[in-house]
Amino acid sequence: MTITTVVGAVIVDSVDTPTRLVAARRSGSHAGRWEFPGGKVESEEDAKSAVVREVLEELGALTEVASEVAPAGSGWAISDALVLRLFLVRVVQGTLMPGTSHDLIEWVGSEEIDELDWLPSDRSALASVRRSLGW
Repeated sequence: MTITTVVGAVIVDSVDTPTRLVAARRSGSHAGRWEFPGGKVESEEDAKSAVVREVLEELGALTEVASEVAPAGSGWAISDALVLRLFLVRVVQGTLMPGTSHDLIEWVGSEEIDELDWLPSDRSALASVRRSLGW
């Protein structure tokens, strides 16, 4: 069985001393649940390029990858066929705006992230995200 990599962007207000990150609320499938925006890695691209492309497509802003959230290179199993890898990114151009996949974007701090109704795959990574951000 082929494993497909799905990437997610942990968009932060600062890669040096982050105080907030972006949570995106799904529309369509999984409507009302929160996630780190992203999607599948295409066959011709690497994971870092995919996360930049996905944020541009979904939220309309250009980002830059700072680092991968541990466990780097392996990620979290979403299913037997999908694995999630998360990357810390910052916006370098444009303004984040919900597109067709999301109806709301929120900047949230460390006290607020546990209050959101995250998709199970993203919720399973929150402890690692907190560690990566020093929260």
